[in-house]
This record gives sequence, C-alpha cells and structure tokens, in this order.
Amino acid sequence: MNGVSEVFSTILLTSIFLALVFMLLPFSYYTIMGSVAKTEYEYVKHGFYSIATYFPMIATGGEYSIDFPSQYTSRGYIETGRIDIYLNSSSQPTLSFPCMALTQGASVGGAPRGLLYGVDTYIVNDSRMIPRIYEYRDGNGLMIMTLDTCRLLLDVNIVPTGNYSGYYYVLTYYNLTISFRGSGSLRIEPVRMYTVYSNIGGNLWNITIVVSDYILGKSFSYSVIDLVKMGFGKEYAGIPFSLTIVVEELVVEV
Repeated sequence: MNGVSEVFSTILLTSIFLALVFMLLPFSYYTIMGSVAKTEYEYVKHGFYSIATYFPMIATGGEYSIDFPSQYTSRGYIETGRIDIYLNSSSQPTLSFPCMALTQGASVGGAPRGLLYGVDTYIVNDSRMIPRIYEYRDGNGLMIMTLDTCRLLLDVNIVPTGNYSGYYYVLTYYNLTISFRGSGSLRIEPVRMYTVYSNIGGNLWNITIVVSDYILGKSFSYSVIDLVKMGFGKEYAGIPFSLTIVVEELVVEV
C-alpha cells in the first residue's frame, strides 16, 4: 500500500506541476514579448533622439541614416499640425504649411512622458530646436512617439545703409515628406530649398502667424512684435525692412 501511495502522490504532484506550467506559460510568453517590445521601442526612441540631435547638420545639406527594428513596433506618419501665415491683413491665410510627423507605435506599458525633445514655442532662432519628439497614448492604448518639424526658424540679418540699418528677416519652414520603402532602415536628407514669399520695404506690420498643434489641441498666434522679440530679445529693437519665407524639403525614407 505504501508503494501505491507513493506512486499516487508522485502522479498528483506531477499533475499539479504540469498544470502550473501550462498556466504560467502564456503569462511568461507575454511578459517576454512585452519586454522585447519595450526594448525595441526604446531603441527606436534613441534613434529619434539621434535624428533630432543631428538635425542642424541634416538641414545644411547632410544626410542621416539609421537601422530600425520593426518586429514589435510599427512606423507610420500623421499630420500633427498646421502653420498658417496671414499677410496684409488678409482674412484667409496667404501661405499654409501642413506639418507631417514620423510616428512609432508599440504596445508597451508605462506612462507617456509627453515632450521628450524640443521646445514649447513654434518660432525659434536655433535650428537645434526645430525637431520635436512627443510621446502619448492613442485611443487604442498604443504608445505613440512622433518626430515633427512644425516650427519656423527665424534668422535676422542687419545691413547698414548710411545712417540707418536695414533688418532683413528670414523665416524657414522644414517640410517633412515621409516615403515608405518597407525596409528596416531610416534615411533623412534635404532635397531642395525655395522661396515662397519675399517683401522688401513693404508694409510688414500686418503679419500674423497661426500655428495649430493637433497633438496638444491648441493654437498659437504670433505677430511682427513676436518676431522682433525673438530676433533681438526685446520689442521694437529692429522692425523688419524685409521678410523672406523659405521652405526646405526634407525626405524621410523608411
């Protein structure tokens, strides 16, 4: 009887052990897969940081490429905002720039961190502040990370003219175009630059720039005074004698 009891006990313990193994297998699988997805997502995040860091080099004619894994994360693009420029007191925008963003999505845990790189203003005087990386959760619960360039770069040149100085303002918009090749790499490079507006010696007071940020759900308005403050640090320091608006096209191949 003792032998039978020992065999029965062994069978019972083995059955319990196997039941526990089969119960824990799905949990272990999803835990491991979640860890792999998180690692891949963080790797891509560092890749986005690298693009943002090297952006001044890219904008001046350079090229940047990086390999991205895509087994547990997915890349895409969305329209994250819009820049409308109103000239000569017009009721309709004279120039409109839709802002596209490269996106990376993954089913990972943790709280989104919001702004990861960049600034919360939309007219900047340093090309390092053009890129923005933002993290949020979408309506399906996926963690989404975006990389956009929905900003205007302001450059002011002072040209002495006799007893006066002329202030030449240049606004540059960097337009991202996303092109999908289905590869595991990403490459970004500028393809062309062109002027969309130029006014010398005209009435430059009636300029309004409205930036709509779809991610934040907010709009921001800028006037000539804001341009002057950005260019010189205070109001009325150098009223623009000339304004040129330039677009640089950047192609992102993924």
